Amino acid sequence: LTQRCQANQIHILQAFGIYAADFQDVLPPSRRWMDQAGVYIDREDRFHCPSITGPASFGYGMNELAAGMARDDTYANLTLIFDSVDLKRNARSDKITTPPSGRHLDRRVKGKLFEHGNNLGAVSGKVKFLPIIAKQ
Repeated sequence: LTQRCQANQIHILQAFGIYAADFQDVLPPSRRWMDQAGVYIDREDRFHCPSITGPASFGYGMNELAAGMARDDTYANLTLIFDSVDLKRNARSDKITTPPSGRHLDRRVKGKLFEHGNNLGAVSGKVKFLPIIAKQ
């Protein structure tokens, strides 16, 4: 499910890129980001994290600090979307509020059999898996 979630986030980030191209390289407002990006998405289910069940549960949030911002290389590494604790449509926050125990299990993390973590998508269009570091 980790890869399907990452694929969804890549599609959402591509939709943000097309939106920005249509609106003078400015990212959409956070209040209705799914509605704005949805015009450029091939399927509505891209907004639903596959690890979340229920038709009204989405699972992705937008970083409010990126809303309406110019999309350029200055902010390429800024997190734009993330696995969110808020499961509502158009979830947003000025803090990256990911599930504290991690939403996904990833088998690809540096020699570990399984690693809990969350996916983060950057303005650059890249998605990365961020493992949860266990407190000692």
